Amino acid sequence: QDVWNVFLYDDVNRVLSDYRLFSSRRERRQFSIPPLETRININSTDPPEHRNVRSIVSKAFTPRSLEQWKPRIQAIADELVQHIEKCSEVNIVEQFAAPLPVTVISDLLGV
Repeated sequence: QDVWNVFLYDDVNRVLSDYRLFSSRRERRQFSIPPLETRININSTDPPEHRNVRSIVSKAFTPRSLEQWKPRIQAIADELVQHIEKCSEVNIVEQFAAPLPVTVISDLLGV
């Protein structure tokens, strides 16, 4: 399977905007390892589905809206850290980086 490493601004811009050639779908991967079982989310969809989902959720993510949510976002982060502090081993992705945005976005959207 071909792998592309893209570093120049114009090249990165093309990769990010040409979804027909460079898809965001998760089953594309660099290494021959089993794919992660992930739910479909806005980051792993291509237009037009990506645009449709983004237009629905973008209203919740304006600077003013996020400023109002700052205390709740901090509280969610603090709760996750409190759980981590009790652990003898930590997987920072599983225990903080992955649940933080999911929990915040769920709260923002009222899910």
